[in-house]
Amino acid sequence: MFKAVIFDFGGVVHSKGQTNSRQLIADLYGMSLEEIGPTIKEFAHQMSVGKIDESDFWRLLSESVEREIPKDWEVVWHKRTTEDFQIYHQIVELVNGIRKRKVRALVLSNTMLPHVEFNRAQGWYEHFDKVYLSCDIGYRKPDVAAYEVVLNDHNF
Repeated sequence: MFKAVIFDFGGVVHSKGQTNSRQLIADLYGMSLEEIGPTIKEFAHQMSVGKIDESDFWRLLSESVEREIPKDWEVVWHKRTTEDFQIYHQIVELVNGIRKRKVRALVLSNTMLPHVEFNRAQGWYEHFDKVYLSCDIGYRKPDVAAYEVVLNDHNF
């Protein structure tokens, strides 16, 4: 018998949408994605494991590309969450069915605080018994340590 089902969140429980955050950031800096993309990826990764916060992200990125922090920087996270994130109701129904069978429904997700705040405000994490977020636990999938956090927490 199953003790738990571990779900990813983005693209599984909610849509990822069409907006490309890295492209939005490149556009804000007036740079091509080829020029700034690897730097964005580096600092976004640090933010997704809780090593830096959002203000650090923008400060470090701006210093790295030797440009001012864009005045409209908030549009990146706000636009991405409000336009692109839609809950998949059929997955929520599946989760509810799993929980009715006394099987724990867990989340293990690579994410960053701006997305977490949006998901929490929507109440989307409330459907699960426990949620493990890379920005909170300090590890991202596919790092084995991320899975070990979940497994050890439940004595699996």
